[in-house]
Amino acid sequence: MNSISKYFPHPVLGLSDDITGNMILEIEVERNQIDKTIVFKILKSEINNAYFKNLIEEGEASILFKVYCSSTFKTFNFLNVSEEFKINENEICNKIEIEPFIISSFNKADYSDQSFNAEFDSQNFEVNKYDVIGILGKITIPINQRYEKLGIGNLFVCQHLIFLLCLHWLRHSELFKINNR
Repeated sequence: MNSISKYFPHPVLGLSDDITGNMILEIEVERNQIDKTIVFKILKSEINNAYFKNLIEEGEASILFKVYCSSTFKTFNFLNVSEEFKINENEICNKIEIEPFIISSFNKADYSDQSFNAEFDSQNFEVNKYDVIGILGKITIPINQRYEKLGIGNLFVCQHLIFLLCLHWLRHSELFKINNR
């Protein structure tokens, strides 16, 4: 997990000592040979703060998984996944970074709880829809490429195609017609 250096205009669960509690996430990665996907199974997803558990249960907050592959420059977002999510194995390679967030599902003018750090002085904060209110940090997972696309395979296909085209041309060319006399 990488260190977090982000700033928000409101307290965020998992960011320094803003809020008492934390998020715990365990993910297992499997390759599905049949449909050529990488499957991310959520083994454990725990939020150790009653206020945030309640926000999620009431639908006022959601868990967002942002998945980024630096090798392919592709980003995938999964909202409120409880068991697993899949990504086509051709879309990612080498490694991916998963960044779980808790985001606000609605505009909320009374974002406040007793679990917030005392320096916030029981202040009510305003959060907008999709604002980040909880963060875990980046989880880096290596992805081994099982069936890597190599240029050599295309070379054989191309040479085979050229050979067939040459045979076709030779058969229909006037230069190589044999006259039976």
